[in-house]
Amino acid sequence: MSLETIIPILTSNVPEPEIQNCPDNGIYQRISNILKIEYEIGHSMPSKMREFCRSWAIGYIGTLKYRWDKEYGFCTEVVPWRKIGFDPISTSLKDADFSYEYMEDTLENLINRFPGAEKEIVQKYGKEKLGTKARYVEFWGDNGKWVCWKLEKIILGKMKNPNFDYTPDTRTTIDKFGNEFYRDWETD
Repeated sequence: MSLETIIPILTSNVPEPEIQNCPDNGIYQRISNILKIEYEIGHSMPSKMREFCRSWAIGYIGTLKYRWDKEYGFCTEVVPWRKIGFDPISTSLKDADFSYEYMEDTLENLINRFPGAEKEIVQKYGKEKLGTKARYVEFWGDNGKWVCWKLEKIILGKMKNPNFDYTPDTRTTIDKFGNEFYRDWETD
């Protein structure tokens, strides 16, 4: 069977959402339908899954990159297998210290995104080349706890994972033994 025959077979069915602690069946069905529509239309996941399967079949790795966007909410991107890599001295993904993705953008956009690196970028490339596309690297380390961006030898920026909500969860409780646990019930 050819790859283009297998991909529709793998991606034809929309996954059934799993909803827990739903009080009645009518609400369950409405939530399920909304999630299916959002999966298919809002996030265009069937086409992304086809692209993911192609990448996996050709390059032996498929990568979906999830991120949070304040304007659009939850976003999913397929990263081509040629643009990603992992710690070269690791023997498995579990012991990889970092992963990386090659990215491209104009120098002007990089300056807008990383204003702290403007002086170094202009010094290295000059003001007349700000419209030029440049290849830079996005590194994720320590199992996604931090991210940094590098253009040749210039560190553009670094930060804790921007997709993580660092506000403390108020729905945790500490029992009489000092153990902290998550409460998923509402109290009056």
